[in-house]
Amino acid sequence: MKRDIGFALFFVAAGMVISMLLPTLFVRIVIAILCVLFGYELYYCK
Repeated sequence: MKRDIGFALFFVAAGMVISMLLPTLFVRIVIAILCVLFGYELYYCK
């Protein structure tokens, strides 16, 4: 469980750093939506 939480926190931090480098809010929103869809597909796909 600790490993899963650490994995999630690492990528949340990486996402925050990447979002600081992106130019506009629109790009951030599009990337966030794509990541949510991709994560859902990976987590719930059987």
